[in-house]
Amino acid sequence: MVVVIGTVIGAMMPSGSRSSPSNPDNAKIIDVDSDRSLSIENQSSQDGEVRLHRFYDGHFYADASVNGAPVRFLVDTGATGIALTQSDAQRASIALTPGMSEVIGRGAGGELTGEMIRLETVTLGHKEARDMTGVVIDGAEQSLLGQAFLSKFDSVEIHGDEMVLR
Repeated sequence: MVVVIGTVIGAMMPSGSRSSPSNPDNAKIIDVDSDRSLSIENQSSQDGEVRLHRFYDGHFYADASVNGAPVRFLVDTGATGIALTQSDAQRASIALTPGMSEVIGRGAGGELTGEMIRLETVTLGHKEARDMTGVVIDGAEQSLLGQAFLSKFDSVEIHGDEMVLR
């Protein structure tokens, strides 16, 4: 089974010599790889909706939980599924096969290897989905939240620098 992962594969893969994005508005920069708490300044949840504010890098991030464990996701409305990093999968108590050499999709750089997985629960705000399919991408640095979960909301709207999930 080949999965279309999305348009933001570059954000998931190791950065190598990639330079940091500029911060022209002096916005508070949060290291999304090391700050894994579930309460972040750019996210609020009330009355069944989740509001996300665009980060300085132009993307929307959401703190959700997978199998009860906190996961910082890059929200990708162009991605088909849910992709986890190896460390996020381990935090969510998902057993992985050593090597993860199965071809699971294609990105801008060619074939992506990893492993297909089952997610018992994925929760964001008041929305919870059970028994979902996902992937763990070998070498990924950022977990992705795509349409497999976003479609559980009645609407996903972007107004300027705010994404509203209802």
